[in-house]
Amino acid sequence: SAGSALEFSWDGPNAPDDLIFIAATDLPSNKYSMSNSHETAKGSLAKLVAPATAGRYEVRYLSYVNGAILARVPLQVTKANVRLGTPKSVSPGSVLEFSWDGPNAPDDLIFIAAPDLPSNKYSMSNSHETAKGSPAKLVAPATAGRYEVRYFSYVNGAVLEKQVLFV
Repeated sequence: SAGSALEFSWDGPNAPDDLIFIAATDLPSNKYSMSNSHETAKGSLAKLVAPATAGRYEVRYLSYVNGAILARVPLQVTKANVRLGTPKSVSPGSVLEFSWDGPNAPDDLIFIAAPDLPSNKYSMSNSHETAKGSPAKLVAPATAGRYEVRYFSYVNGAVLEKQVLFV
């Protein structure tokens, strides 16, 4: 599912600077992604994160020196499976403790945001690192208003799920 961590073994030439990465099927063969890649020099267990958007992708092995894709494996990414058990409303400054389910990929976060915060931005000041497990604990803003509790895929730089929260 979208945003989930993938671990898999691979076999290949393992030449200097070779990479394994996930690409959109229409990404030209001479392009690659460093933000979500595995350097083959790090060993045969590759660790990647699925894209944030459902669709068809490829896992590619890039020979860096030759600039050529040596292998492609299709990857179907489904909609993210995220559930945030947040209340609909809370008092200003109160502590929210709620269960959640999600991909829990490396560095994923759950946080409270103003609705106008761009979806590729996140807040560390009042966040829950998903690696710490469920439940999440956050502090409601001190100012009344409409906010969003967001599940953020750090590797993808994208919000996978959000719930409205009235303070």
